[in-house]
Amino acid sequence: MGTGQYLSCLVLFDPRSITALAKDIWGENGTKLVAQWSSKLFEYTWLETAAGRYSGFVALANASLRQTADALALPLGDAQRQTLTEQYRKLDVWPDVGPALERLRSAGFRLALLSNLSDDYLLANMSRNGLNGLLAPPLSTDRVRRFKPATEAYGMGEAAFGAQRSEIGFAAFAGWDAVGARWFGYPTCWVNRAGQQAETLGGDIPLATRDMTCVIQLASL
Repeated sequence: MGTGQYLSCLVLFDPRSITALAKDIWGENGTKLVAQWSSKLFEYTWLETAAGRYSGFVALANASLRQTADALALPLGDAQRQTLTEQYRKLDVWPDVGPALERLRSAGFRLALLSNLSDDYLLANMSRNGLNGLLAPPLSTDRVRRFKPATEAYGMGEAAFGAQRSEIGFAAFAGWDAVGARWFGYPTCWVNRAGQQAETLGGDIPLATRDMTCVIQLASL
């Protein structure tokens, strides 16, 4: 992999602080809410993309959180909703991220985020964790107004790096994202931090680990 690599946002940033906030509000019900909220959020991104619509990450995060709280009959005030959605711009990196990014950059790789998150959320998380010197400007789906796994979203990588998709590695956090990137034509690895069940659609992802090891392997380092 000689040209560059793209990384899905949560490959680098740990979302568990969102669950911790929800547990502070609702106790153990907070864990259930965040799990269902995440699923509903992705469902909404796919729904809008299929329908040719685009509201952006923040709007869908708020809409899906309201729907989930209603479905679980949990009270949700405006301040609580804002606190939870805003946490997506206040994430810390996973412990193995810094050394892996340093190794990739030292080997000459160009690195960037390609994510459904809004551009300002991505920049805030990069700055919070001191990654501006390691990553190129992020590619938010706001640029093309199509969420992953739309080809327009994955195609931002080719345009930004000026390279063929076969020359660009993609590191995914979710199984569906790994399948989508692979279908697009990116050499792909899956940083399966949550130990998710592999997708049965799209075939196995040969490079899959629970940490950044597969990203290093994808780069043949």
